[in-house]
Amino acid sequence: MGDERVTRRAVAAVALLACVAALGCGAASNASRSQPANRPPITSQQRENVTALAQATALIRYRHPSDGAAKLDWDAFLPFAVDRVLRAADEDALQRALGELFANIAPTVEFSRLPAYSSPELPRRGGDHLARWRHAGLGPEPPYSSWREGRDADLARVLVDVPVELPHLSSCEKSQLRAVVHGRGDQGEVLVYARVDLAGAGSKQFDRAVARGESAISLDLDMPADAYRVRLGVELRGRAEIALESLALTCANRDRADIDVAKTSWSYLGFTDLYSHALEACGASSCLKLAHLPLDTTWLAARDVLDARITEHLWIHVPLAVWANQDRTFPETAAWTPVGTASETAVRLATVASAWATLSMFYPYFRDLKIDWPRELPPALEAVAAARSTIDTFHALGSLIAKIHDGHARAIHPDFPIDSILPVRLRRFGDKVIVVGVLPDHAARVPVGTEVLAIDHIPVLERYAEQSERVSSATAGWSAWTIPAFLTFGRLGTSATLRIRTADQEVDVSLPRVSRELNDSLVREPRPAFGAELAPGIRYIDLEAMKEEQWQATLPSLAHAPAIVLDMRGYPSRAVAHMLGHFIDEPIRSPEWQLPVLESGGYQNWFWTIQPKKPRLDARLVVLLDGRAMSAAETFLQIVHDHRLAVMVGESSAGTNGNVRVVALPGGFAVRFTGMRVPLADGTALHGRGIVPDEVVHPTLEGIRAGRDEVLEAAIGVARKLIAK
Repeated sequence: MGDERVTRRAVAAVALLACVAALGCGAASNASRSQPANRPPITSQQRENVTALAQATALIRYRHPSDGAAKLDWDAFLPFAVDRVLRAADEDALQRALGELFANIAPTVEFSRLPAYSSPELPRRGGDHLARWRHAGLGPEPPYSSWREGRDADLARVLVDVPVELPHLSSCEKSQLRAVVHGRGDQGEVLVYARVDLAGAGSKQFDRAVARGESAISLDLDMPADAYRVRLGVELRGRAEIALESLALTCANRDRADIDVAKTSWSYLGFTDLYSHALEACGASSCLKLAHLPLDTTWLAARDVLDARITEHLWIHVPLAVWANQDRTFPETAAWTPVGTASETAVRLATVASAWATLSMFYPYFRDLKIDWPRELPPALEAVAAARSTIDTFHALGSLIAKIHDGHARAIHPDFPIDSILPVRLRRFGDKVIVVGVLPDHAARVPVGTEVLAIDHIPVLERYAEQSERVSSATAGWSAWTIPAFLTFGRLGTSATLRIRTADQEVDVSLPRVSRELNDSLVREPRPAFGAELAPGIRYIDLEAMKEEQWQATLPSLAHAPAIVLDMRGYPSRAVAHMLGHFIDEPIRSPEWQLPVLESGGYQNWFWTIQPKKPRLDARLVVLLDGRAMSAAETFLQIVHDHRLAVMVGESSAGTNGNVRVVALPGGFAVRFTGMRVPLADGTALHGRGIVPDEVVHPTLEGIRAGRDEVLEAAIGVARKLIAK
C-alpha cells in the first residue's frame, strides 16, 4: 500500500536535480542590511560553488562507502571545504578544489566534464568483497538504521512469522514454544519467538536466542489473560542463517498449534531484499532455509556508479560500492585534520549546506508535496551569507526548513530554546490576535477574548509575519495554531510584556514564561470535566494527555451512554490507542509506517493492530479535531477515519505524521524533520492534507468573546442526531 518504486538515478534526482535550474533562481531578497547594494555577501560564482559542494556532500556522505567518508567529522570538515570552494574563480577552479577536498576522503569519486565514470573497474588491492551503504531512513537510532554492509556491524534483520489459531487462548496460561532448527551458522543472531497481541493496542514478545550447534529449542511463557492473537516465528539479525524444521505452541489447557513449514504462508518483515528463503529437505522432513545473502564480489559500473550534474558543465561520479576486507576499504584513506580556523562566513554557509544535503537524502515527502528542493538552496545561501549574528543564522536556517512544509521540522540552537511558554494561547482572527486560552492564575489580567497588540513593544502582526516565514507547516490548520504558539515561546525564567486591549483600553501586562512540558496542554479553551455529561445521554472525554487511570475510572459510567464526544484538539497519550479497543468487534490496523530505503527508492512497511477489548461500548462516537492534532493525534484520527468509527467535527488536522529525526549541523545547530512516510488508505500521503472533518466548524471571534466553544456545540448537535436515528 503506497509502496512507490523508483530507479536509483531517480532517487538521486530527488536530491540533485540539474544545477542549471537551481542556479537560475533569483537571489534572496533578505540580503544583509549592512551590505552595500552593489556588493552582495557572496558572488553568483561563490553561490554556485557552495551549491555544488552541498550536492557533492549529500552523495559522498550518505552514498559513498569509503572509510574516509564514513569516519569523517563532517560538521568540522564542511566549513573548511566551504572556505576552499569560495576561492574558486570559475568551474575549472571549482573542479580542482572539489577533487583536492575529497581525494583522501573518497578517492574513487570523480569530478569531471563528462557524464560518465572514466573507469570500468575499481582498484581492488587487498579487497575480497564490496562494501556499500544500507539506509532505512537515517540511522542509527531505531526505527531508523544506517550501516555499511561488508564493513560495519551488520544491522540487517528480518522477521519471519505466521499467526496461529488457539481456540481457548485466554485460558492458555502456562505455555511452551518449541522449535526444531538446523544449521545455525557462525555469524549474526537467531531468535525464536512468540509475539502475543493483547486486547487493545498492546503486545508482548517472548523469545529465545538459538545457540550454535543447538537444534531443539524450548521456551516457557506465561500467556497473558488478555491475549488476543499469537504469532510464532524466527528473527535473523545480521549475517545469520537457520533452517527451521518445526514450530509448535502448547498450552496448559492442552490446546496446541503446530506449524507445517512447507504449507505455511509466512510473513516477512525487515530487510527482506538481503535475505533468501527457500524450502529444502531436512532428512525426512522439509525445512524453511533462511540466510543472509553473501557479500557482493562483482563490481558493475552501470549499476554501481551514481552520476549527477552539479553545475552547468560539471559532473560528480560516485561509486556506490568499494572494495573492502575486514580491516579497511580500498584505496586506503587518510584521516582528515583541520589546518587553521574556518571563517565565520564559511561556518554559516556550511550550516545551511549541511541541512540541505541531509534533507535532500532523507526527507520522505519531496515527491508528495512536489517541492523543488534544489531551487531553495541558492537563496538560502545568500540569506545566511548576509547574516551577522547567531540569531541571523538561526533565522536563515529556519526559513530554509520552512520550505519543506513539515509540522515536525524546525531549526535548533541552544541559544534559542523553546522550553517555556507564556501562560496564554493565541489565535489570529483577521487582523486581530486574540487570547483563546489562559492559565487560571492569569485569567483575571488577560481574560479569554483579549486582543494582543504587541509583544515586547513589537506589533504582534509584525511578529506574526516574521514567524510565518520561519515556521515549517504542512497545512493552514497547523499554521493557525503553531505560529501564534511560537510568539509565546522562550527560555524558562524569562517574561514578556504584552500590550493588550480590553474594554477599549490599551495597557501593558508583564507575563512570566512557564514550563512548556507541564503547561502546554493546559493553556487552551475552557473544556468540560473529564467524563462530564454534556446533554442527556452524551458524555465527554478529553483525549489530550489522557491518562490510563482517568479512562479506567470513567469507563464503568460509559457502559450505557448512547453517545460519547472524544476531544482530540491536542496531543494524546498511548492510552488513547488502547481505548479504541472498547469500540470495535474485530481487529483494526494502524496507518502504515513507511521507512524510506535510500538505495532502492522504496520503503520498509509495517503497522500495528488494535484488538477488541472488554467491556464493549456501543455508544455512537463524535470526534473533535483541529490543526493542533498532529503526529500521534493524527494516528488516532486516521484509524477512526479509515475504519469509520466516528463522525468528525471541527477543523482539519495538521497533516504531519511519522517519527522525528534530529541531525546535528556545523556551528552548534541542529535540524529536526519527519523521517518516515505515512500514507492514507488510498496510498496517498497524509502529509500536507491532514484529516478533513465530516462537519467543518471554525471558531469565531464573537464566539470566543461570548465564552462559547462552537466546535463542541456543533458536536453535541451531531451526537443528538446520532442518538435520534
